[in-house]
Amino acid sequence: MAPTSVTAKPVAVRCADNTACGELDGDCCPTPQGYSLGCCKDPTNIVSPARATRAACDSNSACRAVGLLGACCPNAKGVTLECCTGANNTVTKPHPVSALCSRNPGCSDIGLAGNCCPGDDGISLTCCPPVTVRGG
Repeated sequence: MAPTSVTAKPVAVRCADNTACGELDGDCCPTPQGYSLGCCKDPTNIVSPARATRAACDSNSACRAVGLLGACCPNAKGVTLECCTGANNTVTKPHPVSALCSRNPGCSDIGLAGNCCPGDDGISLTCCPPVTVRGG
């Protein structure tokens, strides 16, 4: 009988990049101490190594304050909204995007739960911030 191999389901080091660990901060798979948390082995885990771009309304304080969602700086039509250039706007660095609706203000503000960015079907909802996916 030939030996069989088992392919491990992919995980990402950062908690935010694993849907099953998304409510946690820092590194989970493994932790800085070298331990993998139980969420890393969760069969429902989806790896989502995405980061919100500076164009995201969520990444611009003035746009977020007026409840804008998606892309603002520029938007999908290439237009930079006024909230992006206001003196009261603070732009955050590109930040990790968790798949969990509760960790994405645009989705949690409208009462969504579960996975949104992306959903369990791999598709991100329109309430999610625009993202770039890290390679490797």
